[in-house]
Formats: sequence, structure tokens, C-alpha cells
Amino acid sequence: MRFVGRPLFVLIMLFLPVCAGAQSWSGVLAPSRAIDWSTIGAGPIPSGSWTQCGSTIAPYGTSSNPLSSTTITNAMTGCPANTYVKLGAGTFYLSDRLMWTKSNVVLRGMGPDQTVLRFYGNGSCWIANTLVCFYGGTSMDLGGSGESDADNTANWTAGYARGTTSITLGANIRGSHKPAVGDMIFLDMQVDGTSMSQDTYPEVFSCIQAGQCSQQAGGPPIGHGSGASAYEQFQVAQITSISAGSCPCTVGITPGLYMPNYRSANTPMASWSNNPSLTTAGIENLRITNVSGGTYGITWMFSTKTWIKNVQMDTDLANSAPMVRFFIHGMGSLNNTVRDSYVFAQTTYSDIYGSDDRGSCGNLYENNIFESIDTPFENEQSCANVYSYNYIVHNITAGGWLQPGFNNHGGGFNFTLVEGNDALGTGWDNYFGGGNFNTTFRNRFWGYQAGPPDTSTNQTDPGSNYAMYRFSNWIGNIMGYVGYHTNYQVVANDSNTAVTCEVSIFEFGLGGNCAHGPTPAPDDQHTVDTAMRWGNWDVVKGTVQWNSSEVPSGLAKYANAVPSSHTLPTSFLYSSAPSWWGVNGQAAIPWPATGPDVTGGNQANSGGFANKIPARVCFESVMKGTYADTAPKTFNANSCYGNGSASNGPFPPTSLVAIIQ
Repeated sequence: MRFVGRPLFVLIMLFLPVCAGAQSWSGVLAPSRAIDWSTIGAGPIPSGSWTQCGSTIAPYGTSSNPLSSTTITNAMTGCPANTYVKLGAGTFYLSDRLMWTKSNVVLRGMGPDQTVLRFYGNGSCWIANTLVCFYGGTSMDLGGSGESDADNTANWTAGYARGTTSITLGANIRGSHKPAVGDMIFLDMQVDGTSMSQDTYPEVFSCIQAGQCSQQAGGPPIGHGSGASAYEQFQVAQITSISAGSCPCTVGITPGLYMPNYRSANTPMASWSNNPSLTTAGIENLRITNVSGGTYGITWMFSTKTWIKNVQMDTDLANSAPMVRFFIHGMGSLNNTVRDSYVFAQTTYSDIYGSDDRGSCGNLYENNIFESIDTPFENEQSCANVYSYNYIVHNITAGGWLQPGFNNHGGGFNFTLVEGNDALGTGWDNYFGGGNFNTTFRNRFWGYQAGPPDTSTNQTDPGSNYAMYRFSNWIGNIMGYVGYHTNYQVVANDSNTAVTCEVSIFEFGLGGNCAHGPTPAPDDQHTVDTAMRWGNWDVVKGTVQWNSSEVPSGLAKYANAVPSSHTLPTSFLYSSAPSWWGVNGQAAIPWPATGPDVTGGNQANSGGFANKIPARVCFESVMKGTYADTAPKTFNANSCYGNGSASNGPFPPTSLVAIIQ
């Protein structure tokens, strides 16, 4: 898979571990199966201390005469670094998309319940038409012709070890621009093969061939969404240094390499853009309403350390079709954050993604509310993203077909963490490829919604781990729907039927959608054999499962020892409850909210192991939202978060049967 990217840095070879120092998951997960997820995202959002640039912009335009967004764009372009442009209370009627090319500047409203941007038109963000375009690179097509679309490419000739922060590049194969410090670089390598007969197990196996390693992906170089599938495995990094002179050169990168199997035999490559990356920019405290018909919402193009905070996004369904696809779309981006925000999509089915990352890494989605969307969080070739403490309510279905809360729909999906969410579940599907080393931790996964509307009828297992998703970790989750799920698991090459699969907690290694191979793809026994499950509770078993037989301790590579105790960390992200934990005016929320060590939880039919997380409490108790909403609710994160307090968790386990078998 070939991505275009930002200029890249050449640096000398330094080895820094991917997981420096003790990690919260130490003693539970093997270091080979996890990374330091606390570094994911834009980091602490700095704009609270920034000063205002210029006068507050008053609302303008009317519904019958919307005006250009250039008034706002020009204001941002003229601002110095570390400042914000303020939009006043009221409605801005805009005729075109808002283009963002200025780093170190924030656009800030008075709150999403006061400042509204109504878009009656949209415009190009190079990958698609969009309402708001964060753009930091040169126009490049990432959809199928590989590294040839990039401004610049070079062979990646040395520096392949996991964790290394120094790589060596050859001379430019394409373009003449040298990588630059601060910009992004895209690193990838060719697949290992196009047939399961070429499987490199017990090593990681990179393959996307349809009918072999995926359901639909074509053979190289036909890609899905993010470039040539001949180059499935990838990583986006930022350049920290570069050696003098022309390349060949040494480039310093951050973060260090995540994956352990880069090697010269697979022709690793690097690509980057001619233009600088967009960085340290944000949009805050406002509402975006689409009145322009089918379009994307906010698109990140070649952006890093940017953020969306306290933003509501929706469509005026009385006057417009819903957004055609992605409310939040990341393309070729690194370490961005979406937090404390609210998305409402639709009232009848349309194939809409709440978010979608393509060719992006290290993005953080935290403490958001996604309502009435068929696929809330999607990925199409991304790595090392974190989805934490989000509440998903009412997944719109097509004929009862239930899309999970968190889904991957492309290859190269590695080292993602899904923690602390309240959602239907995960769906690591094999339509266009697979992934490795992905972790779910302390989530409440229901797997079923009773409706009405949109009663679920199929794809209703909360733990979908299709074929070619190897080395997965499922830790401390609370799973299933009482009265619906009646079977624990369906796994590769067993005799269970699709009917049984639909009412199962786990689906591991199947080649089809709740269906065994060999068509549309064969089952994958190695997906089953490499999975790590520890400390999960489900409505079928009825007790917390601490089974050594579900720990892959005997693998030749990337084994996980059986943990020595049943004590789990409170979080893989935080050492204590974050400052936003809690909802103003509401009862304290235990920290952690979910897991096998929680007692007396207030989530019904969860064995007492789950409490409502802040995003859900905000939705239900402050916004007065319900499952059957037909219009978006009034939202302002500042009305929910900031003054709440966490109780003194973690709570000790009680009444647990914990026998290592």
C-alpha cells in the first residue's frame, strides 16, 4: 500500500523501545503484543492558553443568501502562531467548504449550542468534497496506483528493527524534494505473498489476495482506499532529524517502528510530499450542520497533532440528504485527536461512517457520542489508533444487518486499542485484508440492539475477529445481551452454523461473515491459536473467564505468558482517572467503570461489572437523549464535563471464581 506523505527526515540510527519503561499492561500483555498507547493522539491540547487573534467574527449570511467561508479562512491565515480566531454566537450561513492550511491556529466558537456553521455548499479536499478541509500536503491520489502517486519516493534500505527511530533512505526514485524535519513520512513494504500456501507463520503474514487472505481485495497492485495492496503493511511517522547533503541519507522518526517484521526482502519504501504538513491546529466549541447534500464532513489530509474538540456534527435532514460517508475522515494523517464531541447522522439507513481513517496512524477518539450511524468508527488501513470511552447509541441497520461500533475494513490494521467504550462491539472484517496485535480492554460490548427501530437480525456477535486478524488481545471486557446470546464461540474449522454464530459472543478465524470458508475466503486457524483472552465476562458463561487455555503461551513467536494474577490495570492509557471523568451535577462515576473487578455496576444485565461511562451519562441525563431520537439533541461538552469527580476506584473484585485451568 502506497501513501503520499510529507517530507521526511533523515537521521542516524537510534534504537528506542516502542514501549519505554514499565507499561500499565505489563504482567498482562507481552511487550511484543502491545505499544505505549498513552502517547497516541495530539497530546494535551494547548489552545487553552492561546490568545485571541483579531476581533470576534459576527455571524453572516442567510439561508437564502449563504456567503463564502473565505472571511473565516482569511482571518485564520493572517494570524500568528499560538492564537485562535473567535466566532460569535449565532448562525453562519456558508456557501462553500472551509479550507484550512494554517498551522498553530485554532477556530473557536462560543459552544456548539451557540455557534453554528450551516454549510449550503462544499468543496474539494482532493480525496473528496468536504465541508471542512484540514490540508497540509500536495494533492495526491491514494487509490490504487501505489507509490507512483507520491511526490517523492525512495527505497528504505536500513533500519527495520521494531522500535528503531532511525532509518536509511536511498536516493529519490520519484521527485527531487528532500525530506524535511517536522513533516510526515510514509513507510511500507510489499506483501509476503498472494496465497495461504506462502504463509510465514509463526511470523506475521502480510497478504490481501481475494479468495485467500481476504474476501474481496484484488491481487497487487489493486488496493482498497489507501493505495496499492502490494504494500499492505505501513506506518506513518514524523521526521525528527535528517543527515546533511542529498540522499542516501539517515532519517530520524517518531514514533519508532511498531511492527516487528519489516525486512529488505519485501522491498520497503518511503514516500513523502513536497509541501509541509499541517500541524497543531484545531476546531473547537461549535456546531457543523450539513445542508449541502452528499459530502464528507471534516477531512484531515496530511495533518498531524490537530484536533476536534467540543464539536457537534449533523445534517439538516429536512433540507438535505445526509452526509454521503464520513463525518470525520483522516487521510494520510498522524496523531490527531477527536474528543468531547457529538455526531448525529440519520434517521433511515444510508451507508455512512462516523469516522474513517485511511493511511493514518496514531489518532485518538475519546469521550465522544455517536448516534444513529450504521458504522460509527471505521478504518481502511490504519495503525495504532486509540478508541477510548466513547458511547455509541442506535446503529442504523440495513435489513437488520448490524455493523459493530468499531470496525476495520482494510489491511495493515495493527496495534489499535479499543478501551472503556459502551458499544455494540468490534468487527475486524476481512473484506480487504487483516491485521495484527489489536487489543480490546474493559469495554461493555452488547452485540445486539432490540429496537425498535432497527432491530438486529444478523452480524450480532460482539466479538467479531475474522480470519487473518492474528495475535489479538481481548482483556477484561463485559460482553453479550441477556436473552439473545446463547453460545460462547464459533471458531475456524468447527462445525457451528451461521445461525449459531449470530448468537455467539466470539467469532474467531472465519473466512466469511459468520460463515466458514473456503468461500469467500478460507478459515484461518492461526487467528484462533494466536488470540489472547483473559478476564472477560459474558452472558453465556456467566462467570469471569481466567482460562489458561485461552492464553497463547506456547507460540513460537509473540507468545503471551499466562498472567500470574487476576489483577488488571485500571487502564492501558491512564494511571488514574482523567480530569474529565465525571459529569457535572451527576453522581460520581467509578473508575474504572467496566471490568471484572467492578462491583455493583449500574448497567443492567451486565453481572454488576459495568457502569455507565461519562459520555453515556451526558447523553442520557444532560442531553436527555434516547435510542429512538429522530433529530439531534442540544449538546455542549462544557455542560457535561469538567466539574465531575471520580470515585475512589479501582474497586476490589468480589465473588469471582478465579481458577487457572
